[in-house]
Amino acid sequence: MACFYELDGQLVIHPEECIDCMACVDECPVHAIYAGEEVPAEFQPDIELNATEARRVQESGQGAIEKKKDPLPTASQRKAELGY
Repeated sequence: MACFYELDGQLVIHPEECIDCMACVDECPVHAIYAGEEVPAEFQPDIELNATEARRVQESGQGAIEKKKDPLPTASQRKAELGY
């Protein structure tokens, strides 16, 4: 089941649609996805924001991402800033 939703320049994961397969953890090019119990303390506040925004976007009628998309134009610069 598709569980990623797109915001402006950001993706969120719908917590009820995610099946916890962990495939996305290794696929994330900037290592921004963690298993629930491994989310660093600095990102803990983002868990609720992620859930709220994913539900809001879904309820607005926007569908989940169902196929791979091209990286954002800023992806290379952001990866360099993060050291990837």
